[in-house]
Amino acid sequence: MKTSRPLKSKTSSFRLDTALKKPVNDWLQHNPEFNLSRLINMAIRKLISKKQVLESVETMQASDKKVEKSVNRMMKKHAHMLEKLK
Repeated sequence: MKTSRPLKSKTSSFRLDTALKKPVNDWLQHNPEFNLSRLINMAIRKLISKKQVLESVETMQASDKKVEKSVNRMMKKHAHMLEKLK
């Protein structure tokens, strides 16, 4: 029987989006009691503890002609990848 042990802290790497770098750095400068690791842990904890609800979107029926046009455009755009799959 396994006994549960507390998880050890593990180092994980991530890449901060370019658009977030400046706002995060500004926020950290105005809040010196925080560091990046603490901020990330708090954000993840809040995200996973709150129920995430998707908003409904309005859908519309596409005509056969529009569907065919979209499929043809997609096939043309990704033809090189389809060739690799053969």
